[in-house]
Amino acid sequence: MTWKSPDHFVYKLPLYYLSHRFGYKPPLPFSLTFSVTNVCQSRCRTCKIWDIYRQNPGLKNQELSLDEIEQIFASMGPVYIFNVSGGEPFLRPDFAEIIALAVKYLKPGIIHIPTNAIAVRKILASLEEIIDILKKRLLKPA
Repeated sequence: MTWKSPDHFVYKLPLYYLSHRFGYKPPLPFSLTFSVTNVCQSRCRTCKIWDIYRQNPGLKNQELSLDEIEQIFASMGPVYIFNVSGGEPFLRPDFAEIIALAVKYLKPGIIHIPTNAIAVRKILASLEEIIDILKKRLLKPA
């Protein structure tokens, strides 16, 4: 998405102001933070997300499936910033497929993936998959 695109967040900023000030319908968000998993191998004192599934293992089955994620992404318009959240995103086995769905439906200009960088091999393997997905998307004719 280039700045010339009408979906670029620069064009949405005045609309956010008008919707807040005068009650107009707000435009679609330009940023989305999406939590992909609560699994995390860090034991941070300030977070404790790693403890959720340890305390209640059945909750792991409630993570969204790829089909559910696709339905959510397909129902949204483009976003400029796609923030990935959770525990450690790279520990989710289908993480690259989630990014592929985000690229397909959300068409983000920025994909932000924070990591604790503990599982280096897993992260590098996932990043290679994600880079391949991005190359295919960027080189694909519109």
